[in-house]
Amino acid sequence: MKPPNKHRLNYFEKWTLLGLLVGTIAGVSSIAVFYALRLVEYVFLTSVAGISLPVPIGEGGSIIFSYTALRPYLLPLTAAAGALISGMLIRFSSSASGNGTDKTIEAFHYKHGKFDRIGWLVKLLASAFTIGSGGSAGREGPEAFISASLSSNISGLLKISPEDRRKLVAVALGAGIGTIFKSPIAGALLSAELLYRRDFEYEVVFPSLIASAVGYMIFGLAVGYGPIFGIYIYTFSVYQVPYFILLGLLSGAFAILYVKSMFAFENAFSRLKLPLAVRAAIGGLAVGTIGMFFPEIVSVGYGWMNIIMQNKVNELVGLGLSPLLILIL
Repeated sequence: MKPPNKHRLNYFEKWTLLGLLVGTIAGVSSIAVFYALRLVEYVFLTSVAGISLPVPIGEGGSIIFSYTALRPYLLPLTAAAGALISGMLIRFSSSASGNGTDKTIEAFHYKHGKFDRIGWLVKLLASAFTIGSGGSAGREGPEAFISASLSSNISGLLKISPEDRRKLVAVALGAGIGTIFKSPIAGALLSAELLYRRDFEYEVVFPSLIASAVGYMIFGLAVGYGPIFGIYIYTFSVYQVPYFILLGLLSGAFAILYVKSMFAFENAFSRLKLPLAVRAAIGGLAVGTIGMFFPEIVSVGYGWMNIIMQNKVNELVGLGLSPLLILIL
């Protein structure tokens, strides 16, 4: 009978160390995503198209903003160029295409938490060119993929078991989103609930809290620790509950519409007998054209959201409160 291994780590010891590792990866990679996007945005939108976009309070911006567009007619070209470059980069790693969160969940369920070696780098560059050139997308999905991909690849060097690698990917997914959105507690819970329709991966909550906190601390060193949209003072009244219920119903309905629309467009573009990069450029051209008339949809859009939240709707470009509904579509 073999003597017990005194050096074997228990659950809390092991996942504390792995949580620290994933948190470091999430923090550093979030900084890389943030500044890569800012760099491409400066080159394509600021320098080429002469467009200034609002920046949220938590990222050094202000709700006092005046929109300027020196060459808005170039926006379709910048968005198309960025999408074209992104499509060319995807050739080096097909796993880096599409929605980063979906690809991460797919790796968790069907690939034992494995990613290819350079998928994270391709995703970083492709997302920076897509969003920074004017594409209407968020940075949470790409960061979730990048954080999970890097964590998975490093777990191979540490000879972690396949089951623990899958959990590590789940932790990295939530830590990445929670870090770059500066919402670590939400990210920790997201890592446990986003993987299933009707289940909860409770075993990843503990390491996710550690990873999200560490990631947030590292990211905050570079970007700041304040909430993205600043401090919002709000007085709650029980009479507002029906409005919140209505908001929840509308949000759920539009979430379904958004997902089904996205998949419908993906299927439509996939039927085009054209190279991926060309199809991406066509999509970028269409988004840039819309952005000429509705600059609120250009790039990430957090600055515009901040303006709306602070009741500065009149500062939106050419829109009143009623036409604001157009932006949803």
